[in-house]
Amino acid sequence: MAGEKTEPAAEVMRQHMEQSEESRHSRCIVCGRRNGQGLHVKFLVQPDGCVEATFPCDDVFQGFRGRLHGGVIAMLLDAAMTHCMFAHRMDGMTGELNVRYYHPVDTEEPARIRAWIDQSTHWLHLLRAELAQHDVVKAVASGKFIVNSPSTVQKKGQADRP
Repeated sequence: MAGEKTEPAAEVMRQHMEQSEESRHSRCIVCGRRNGQGLHVKFLVQPDGCVEATFPCDDVFQGFRGRLHGGVIAMLLDAAMTHCMFAHRMDGMTGELNVRYYHPVDTEEPARIRAWIDQSTHWLHLLRAELAQHDVVKAVASGKFIVNSPSTVQKKGQADRP
């Protein structure tokens, strides 16, 4: 309509992602702003709808000398896919995570993490992510995310297993 201001899609997605971070992820080890021990990784929505972040790969996160620990790599890829879901107004938990490590990730060199939606249904979302250094893809992940519903979100005090 004439005179009505419309927000660019990336800005709307950014707002959804930040609202989800604050309301459901504020204590997350990767992105949580209220987690004093967390990594405080900041994901940004890109014009193509993917999300992206930079991680410094400090040597405190190494496994083998000079190499980022594989578990940290998996955690970053999973978090990127979760943030991509948030940006697209979806809320789900990781049901399956597959990581393929192609090259060692050097410590003390920043890495770029990107994630995007591959396929989506009303209850299952398939996402992909990659971690790269100096434009070389070092690891990729695919994840199956199951939509959160009251039956999949545990209430406080419930046992961890069914």
